[in-house]
Amino acid sequence: LAIVHLNHIFLILYHSLLPVPNNLTGTLPPEFVHLPLTVIRLENQKGLYGSIPSTIGNMVHLNSLSILFSGPEFGGVIPSSLFTIPAMEWVTITHNEGDWEFPTSIESGQENKIKGLKLKSNGLSGTIPPFISEFTNIKALGLGHNSLEGSIPDSFGRLTSLEYFDFHDNNLNGTLPQSLMRLTNLTGMSLGKNKIQGPLPSWLGNLSKLRLLDLSYNKLEGSIPTSLSLLSNLQHVTLQHNNDLYGSISAFEPLEKLSTLLLSSNSFSSTIPSGLFSDFTGKVFADFSHNNFTGGLLLFSWFFLQVILQSWGMILVLMP
Repeated sequence: LAIVHLNHIFLILYHSLLPVPNNLTGTLPPEFVHLPLTVIRLENQKGLYGSIPSTIGNMVHLNSLSILFSGPEFGGVIPSSLFTIPAMEWVTITHNEGDWEFPTSIESGQENKIKGLKLKSNGLSGTIPPFISEFTNIKALGLGHNSLEGSIPDSFGRLTSLEYFDFHDNNLNGTLPQSLMRLTNLTGMSLGKNKIQGPLPSWLGNLSKLRLLDLSYNKLEGSIPTSLSLLSNLQHVTLQHNNDLYGSISAFEPLEKLSTLLLSSNSFSSTIPSGLFSDFTGKVFADFSHNNFTGGLLLFSWFFLQVILQSWGMILVLMP
């Protein structure tokens, strides 16, 4: 087997792990795509430039591609053929210095096996491409820390196998599409630091497996829907810095697994429910600051309470 100048790439060739530590420079040669590889991992290759060869679609055995921490001269358009490789399941292109772009489309009608697509921190701009909704086997979708704008495609309701999505820290706007209520396998929804508008939809209560709900630093308004009290698996809720969320937070009181509740910088004005966290025996983080809560907080004898008072509210850390 001859492999020329491939550095710190983890190549799995017919299921044999071959780590090759070098210092890769230049472009990926056209001959690269003729290697019968199943896994490619390029990490910390600061000397690479150019883009992924468009002929990568010829690597019919390729199951996983990871490109991490590459330099500023490597990037460009992600080839559409990458997503139609018959064996491809995992695409991870994250924390790269260059600017990357989605392809405008992929070949329709091609069956794909994509289970994970993580494109975080790549300088991606424009809108979320609708073709992602064709990845009906996908379980994890990460597009966080980019410059994406526009709304979440309504067609994402087709991704019923999806268990986690992370669109944190973009410029997404619009409301949460009702089609997302069909994502009943979802355990994590991370949409913090965007410009999502409108009320918290009542259909969130249908996502019975949800453990993480992050909608912080958006432009949400209105009250907390009572349907959230049905989310018996919910552990972490972050809704801080939405400004116009108001009313009662009693929907969180029945949630026995809830351990994080960050609500600062809103307009909540109710009392803090006496049963909040009462059935949880681990460490609890709660931030109620910069609101208009009234009354006191009933604490239970098995909690040690550390209170940091602020001029506009409080941060609570509850520990057994």
